[in-house]
Amino acid sequence: MGSVAAGVSDFEALRKTTSKQIPDWAAVKLASVAQSKKEDRHALQRFARNSTITIEQVKSAVRRILAADGTSSESFENAKQFYKRLIEYRFCPNRDALLRIFVENLINRDVATNKILKEFNEIRAYGSKERKTITEALFLILENACLKGEKQLAKEVLKQLGSPLQKSCLLGCVKLANGEGIEFFDKLKNENRELQKSEIDFICKLAKSLNREAMVISLFELPAHNFSSDKLVEIYGTAVEIAGKKGNKETLEKICGLLKNEQSEHGDFKPVFLKIKHFYKCLNIVMPESFKSLL
Repeated sequence: MGSVAAGVSDFEALRKTTSKQIPDWAAVKLASVAQSKKEDRHALQRFARNSTITIEQVKSAVRRILAADGTSSESFENAKQFYKRLIEYRFCPNRDALLRIFVENLINRDVATNKILKEFNEIRAYGSKERKTITEALFLILENACLKGEKQLAKEVLKQLGSPLQKSCLLGCVKLANGEGIEFFDKLKNENRELQKSEIDFICKLAKSLNREAMVISLFELPAHNFSSDKLVEIYGTAVEIAGKKGNKETLEKICGLLKNEQSEHGDFKPVFLKIKHFYKCLNIVMPESFKSLL
């Protein structure tokens, strides 16, 4: 097997002698391999012309470095510097989905919350000074703090970093995702308010991003909150999408059963049943006759 240096040399020769543009994903993959082998001098060395790299390719590159041999802290620093150069060389913007990877790595290593916050604030400052969306990464930080019993710290972090919408329901999302939905609904009741459509949309979007169906299943399993049919369509539809993509037949059946018992006309939920039908087909599973009658 050839060395990374030889591979870089061949790559450079190809780039200089061909009339066709070398795709950015190839440069980024090669650079991440070099970085993971601690051959920093062979990592990114040019500005992107027409960036063709996808967010998934950047994720793979960063994860490759984080999983490299050596100490976890060393790999983390290498990944940070690599990601910083990606942003500086305009291969990609600083994205919440990438911040999340760094936060997940720190959480998995049981790093102290204050240290996680320090690293998070450093990485989110890379690139443009414009306010960045940080919902996914911030959720994980808050959830980790709450699970460690640092609820007051979680509140302080949210107060400092959260947008108005995040402040209204992000800690609620943590409760919903971890079987504490009743506490969330009690808080809403004490505040004499109901979840607005913007908040429902926020919760559903976050649940899909994190692939956490429990966050939305908690919403329709708890009778303490009455939702209008349009809100229920959004909630049920999100749960179906997450469960369907996971191949979770039991959850799909559970949702069908819940929908059968709804007081509203079944026609209100036809978009949800059509999604369920779609995933039954994708999973190559026969839909029960009792559910077919609802379509």
